[in-house]
Amino acid sequence: MKRNGYLMAAVLSLTIFMSGCGSSKSESHQKQEEITTSISLENSSTSSETESKSNTQENLTLPKKILLSNGDEWSKPADVKQFVGTFSTSSIRMDAAGMKQVDIAKIKINEDGSFNYIEYLETHTETGREDSYYISDNNESLESLGYEVSNIRYVTGILGMEYGEMTALKLEEFSLGIQPFINSDGTITAQRNPKNPNYETVDVNKEAVVEGSIDLIFDNDKIVSNDLEAEFSEDSTKNIIDKSVYELSKEWSETGKQDFDDLNEFVQYVQGNHTVASEKCILPNISELSDGYTKDNENIKPIFAIVFENNSSTRIKGNSLSGSNRTLYAYDGKNIYTSDYDDLESLQWSEYEN
Repeated sequence: MKRNGYLMAAVLSLTIFMSGCGSSKSESHQKQEEITTSISLENSSTSSETESKSNTQENLTLPKKILLSNGDEWSKPADVKQFVGTFSTSSIRMDAAGMKQVDIAKIKINEDGSFNYIEYLETHTETGREDSYYISDNNESLESLGYEVSNIRYVTGILGMEYGEMTALKLEEFSLGIQPFINSDGTITAQRNPKNPNYETVDVNKEAVVEGSIDLIFDNDKIVSNDLEAEFSEDSTKNIIDKSVYELSKEWSETGKQDFDDLNEFVQYVQGNHTVASEKCILPNISELSDGYTKDNENIKPIFAIVFENNSSTRIKGNSLSGSNRTLYAYDGKNIYTSDYDDLESLQWSEYEN
């Protein structure tokens, strides 16, 4: 397109030169400006197209080329649109100790034939658990789910045809190195495990090959989980599985382990590092925490803080504090610090080590 533009500009320039010998200098100058403007606009358009293509490549949520297990290239099935949406299901069972366990599964199917799928296990006890905390929507209230969330799995895949039937084919999966993230509305999604802060990016620009499938049945307009023996229904909650494994891995590999946009993100991170069960979680008064110092006499001004009261003197991995069952965690916008919470008048901060 660019080459043709230059050729056209040259022809126009020659035509104007031949016909404009008797014209005034101002008229010739005006026409020359019009040609120059035309060339500039064309170059700008070509540059914009190149930039747009580059951005599209960087923002891909699925690989451009996907191969099925038989070596054929994947193409979107015609019936995908009847399954587009977000759906969830659950199945209740009792474990050997008599505790109620609830298997949860959610899937979001996109118009391009891709899907994101999450599953996890809720374990309920009579007394409830006190270590599944989150900050509610108003950013002030500390809430507890009252049960443990575990066995989380996050999958990105595509809908394809196998044996003449619609099948949920896997492309990439997170099962190790991730843990639950409790959103401010109490819904569950995945986050990287803070103890494994260095994530490698799953390259969306590489050719992808299908790696097995999720045991789902697509029957007319119904989706059924074979594993849970339960039918999915439309899920009207906030979409918590919008991002593919490719997008998440890119975010997790680029974002520092100590970047938090709000108090709940900070609470989820600290909670994920606990090696012992917590009896209690407390939101301290942030205005009472600004007088503490580090060993190097640096005055720490926290913007987020949380206190965990532990069952024993065992500490979070990397924390060498001893003698107190209550540990204060604070974030000053750059780093995380810990201190005993027994004496607010003489806070002694130590930089957190993961």
